[in-house]
Amino acid sequence: MGGQQGWFTRQLAVGQHSVANVAKITEIDLYTVNIDPGALTVNQSVTTIFAAAQAALGDFVLASAPYDLVDVSATAYVLDAGNIEIVIHAGDNVSNADLAAGNWKVLLIKAS
Repeated sequence: MGGQQGWFTRQLAVGQHSVANVAKITEIDLYTVNIDPGALTVNQSVTTIFAAAQAALGDFVLASAPYDLVDVSATAYVLDAGNIEIVIHAGDNVSNADLAAGNWKVLLIKAS
């Protein structure tokens, strides 16, 4: 990667669009959130919102479940300043996903 001037700092050109000086990670916060999704059927979702004082729109959020999520997806994002939302959604192939209560790990990644 010639010309790279630091982690995540480089020129990237795709078609006629370009991105220069990609932001650097400035902070990573780890949260543990106990979530009990219960039984989910086809296309059913469960939403959890929790306070994360440092969260701001534009931050990155990653969520990790404490168990296998076969045919179930989890999406995490900053809902608004100070709050993170996790949406757990059962897909089309789920007959019954009974997810136990567990401690989810959530990373809040801040970039400048």
